[in-house]
Amino acid sequence: SPSSSSSPSSFNSTPPASSSSPASSFTAVLIDVNGTRPLPAVLSVLELVLRAFSPRLVVVKSRALHAALSAARKAGTPRPPRGAYPAFTPSDEAWLLRHHRAKVLDSRVRVVGVAARTAEGTPAVLVCYPLRMTERCGAGAEGTHAARRETRGGSANKWRGGALAGGRDPWPNLFWLVDPRLFQRASALEHEGRVQQWQREVAAEPQGEFAAALAAAHHEYGAARWALLSDADREYCLGQPWAVEALRDAGVGGLRYTSQVKCLHAHLAHALAGGANPVGERVLRLVREGEGEGRQ
Repeated sequence: SPSSSSSPSSFNSTPPASSSSPASSFTAVLIDVNGTRPLPAVLSVLELVLRAFSPRLVVVKSRALHAALSAARKAGTPRPPRGAYPAFTPSDEAWLLRHHRAKVLDSRVRVVGVAARTAEGTPAVLVCYPLRMTERCGAGAEGTHAARRETRGGSANKWRGGALAGGRDPWPNLFWLVDPRLFQRASALEHEGRVQQWQREVAAEPQGEFAAALAAAHHEYGAARWALLSDADREYCLGQPWAVEALRDAGVGGLRYTSQVKCLHAHLAHALAGGANPVGERVLRLVREGEGEGRQ
């Protein structure tokens, strides 16, 4: 494990694949890192991981964020406190401009943090504020990611809907997957029929362990989304029945029923953000095992 005595910091990681694995396999290493550690220590351990195991993806997750989630679950409020997510920086936006091509967020969505990062430090999962504004968020200067978001990567009409009174409407996608490699692999698994397979499993055993864990994940996601709202915005939403349904009562990505699977990208983003999501955990396991690697 990279958390051996040679490590300058304390890390936990999933068991990496052997270095004798075929070069074509997709090896993923998940690292929990204490967010208070100095950056040089973090980079040193990542260098050891990359050199020893040659993974194609390393997702770095903040141990502090996991601790906040765990404490909140024990307290009966399955959410991190506001401000627990690391900041979304100008360098993150610059990276998104160069690399984010699929499902570009519309310009009215406000990104409030990064829930998971890759080994290179680039964003893997964004945290989105649950209300989007009538006007776009941020300047849309030419050549910026914000400018491309104004047309959703080329589509000026997609996802445009009437805002609620007051210029705000619900945005139920709290966590947004942006890492291209993970996005492609989740898409490939959907194409292979995993959504239908797991939906059939829930239908066959509605009281089973998987169905119960999925329902709990939906409730957790909704609670985290509702909690992220400011007091004023939550009060505003309480006066809008549709907003309450979309942001408080709905589940992962706005799904209405706790038995729904539907979007693997949304479940994977939730799992990477620290959520206890059985679908996302299955997707990540299949990614580690190389499932769906041949599709783009």
